[in-house]
Amino acid sequence: MTNVQVGALTTAQVASLSSADFNALTTAQFAVLSSAQTAAITSAQTDTMTTDDLSAIATGSVRGLTSDAVAALDSAQIGAVTTAQVAALTTRQIGALDSADLNALTTDQFAVLS
Repeated sequence: MTNVQVGALTTAQVASLSSADFNALTTAQFAVLSSAQTAAITSAQTDTMTTDDLSAIATGSVRGLTSDAVAALDSAQIGAVTTAQVAALTTRQIGALDSADLNALTTDQFAVLS
């Protein structure tokens, strides 16, 4: 799939991507996902994202991740999130982080939590 095709996927199509198809997405393709598309990412799909894929998601699109998807992130993934992405997290998303995830935040990331 091209970046344009990924950007045109419906939320139902994003949610129904198989593990193989989701893993085949490139970091550049994660960067074109909209907030609505990221809201369709399942916790199982989030589990397979690389740190580069996660940090490539646009700051505004990170807000689309569901609490379940955020809760599925591991400490390495949380540590790879940019400070701007952390600042964009909603209260519900922040509440989904466990203590290990919070401990993985850098001082700068922790400082922008609101």
